[in-house]
Amino acid sequence: MNAFQIKIVLENTHPPIWRRVIIPEGLTFSQLSVVLNIVMGWDGSHLCDFSFFKPRSIIAESGIDDKGKVAATESTYINSYMYPPVWFRYTYDFGDEWVHRVTVEAVVENYRYGYPKVIKIKGTCPPENCGGVYQFQELRVHKGMDSEALCDGEKVNEILKQRCYIVLGKKEKRNAAEIYQDFEHKKYGLFAEMKPVEEVPMFDERMADPEFVERLMQKMKKLTDGAERTISIPYTLEQYLNVLTKNELQILAGTKNITFRLSDIKKILKENIKAVMADTHTIEKYIYCMDDAEVASIQRVIDSQGPYFEQPDDDFSILAIGEYIDVDWHYGILIPDEVIQVFQRVVRPINQRKRGQYVWLLKCIDTANLLYAITPLAILMKLYNQSKQFKINVIELVRGIHDLPPEVCSVVLEQGTMYMTEILPYKKELMETQAHKDFYIPTTSEISQGVYNMIWFADPDDVFDAVEFLVDVKNLEYDEAYQQIRNIVILIAQGYQVKDIMERLHAKQFRFDKQHAREFLFLIMRLMDTTRLQAHRGFTIKEITR
Repeated sequence: MNAFQIKIVLENTHPPIWRRVIIPEGLTFSQLSVVLNIVMGWDGSHLCDFSFFKPRSIIAESGIDDKGKVAATESTYINSYMYPPVWFRYTYDFGDEWVHRVTVEAVVENYRYGYPKVIKIKGTCPPENCGGVYQFQELRVHKGMDSEALCDGEKVNEILKQRCYIVLGKKEKRNAAEIYQDFEHKKYGLFAEMKPVEEVPMFDERMADPEFVERLMQKMKKLTDGAERTISIPYTLEQYLNVLTKNELQILAGTKNITFRLSDIKKILKENIKAVMADTHTIEKYIYCMDDAEVASIQRVIDSQGPYFEQPDDDFSILAIGEYIDVDWHYGILIPDEVIQVFQRVVRPINQRKRGQYVWLLKCIDTANLLYAITPLAILMKLYNQSKQFKINVIELVRGIHDLPPEVCSVVLEQGTMYMTEILPYKKELMETQAHKDFYIPTTSEISQGVYNMIWFADPDDVFDAVEFLVDVKNLEYDEAYQQIRNIVILIAQGYQVKDIMERLHAKQFRFDKQHAREFLFLIMRLMDTTRLQAHRGFTIKEITR
């Protein structure tokens, strides 16, 4: 049995929410919608449809293709639509209108699992009926939703294995609602057709209803012609701000520290935001924070001179943090022309050293926050000045921190000390715990690797043993297992005890039998001894004991 490797990205979410999944061939689009909902985290209580640009068509329980004929999801098979390179839109909930870009990345030959399987998950699913993507972004900002948290890939795969195993050789006749109804009665499994299927659109009596046809045609026009949004090239900040509602503009103003009154009309809000965001010096601050990988990603967008869609290795993190990037289903990645003009000037060789200084400063700040959370500027300067390329004094250091955009560097300076913003509510307790302990000073190599590489932050042997245990016992992919251990290591660094960690794992349905639980507990205890702790200013318990 062959399968398709796909990547699903929930559009207009920053940081992006996405999944990478392998889908067995022979499924209908009704079955595919059920799988996508499980993978993303939707409960399936709303209607959905699939829209393709090439061939230009919509497949839905209440949709039409480009010839005006009905293509029912329950009788339309995915096989002839899924061979790369191809991408399509999956829209879930026509009220909140969650639009997903689905890219078919590869054909997996001789797929050995009898069910769809998640490879990687990034970002938590928005709540149902929260109002749509912009309301969800507001929840992230104002209600502290952890948009970077990883979902439990193991639990998702267990659900897929239980409910969506493939039954070969029998054609599927159920729509999505009927599949969900069978799930409620514990009637699991998806019927898959393993031979080529001729796509025959089914007639629907509702096509005799003019209002029904008009509603579908409007849906088609919106998804294929972009009727609700006019984009001209070069793309500008004016165009980006024009599509935002007043509430969205207020949220954006808040993130940019722009003062406004609730009574301000939309025009005033837009003018004030544009004045700040279009400022050349402001744009320069963000670009100077970009590492070489992001610079290369942006250059690829510029060099494409046409529609460019995000690739797996692309990095637009600083642009996204600054709200300087947009995504359109037809035009792909959109970067305002004002940003491109400044970018092309800043990334010239003459400015490379200055950009390198800011990137190195950010790495030092991120490392200090992870190791200490509370960092005297003298220690931060010591980290920075280990570099053979860059040197800094305390005045330049303070100026550099103040020059960093607040969304990029969330710290507070008080009386010669840098505080990680998240620990301010309990900084007194942490300071008492740290007391007069020495500071662990990481090497330039460790700082360069960044805070997401756990090889230097905990003993490599302990990390690898724990990762391999999860791969063997929980049947996780290596990358999934590594992320699980990385999350545990960060919890240990922040002061969580073994009991706290095990309780968090159990809450996520991440459990073992008694024998394996004892083995995993022993591995965590080893990590407790060899992980760098904020309470000990970056030293491990093993190092302190020695």
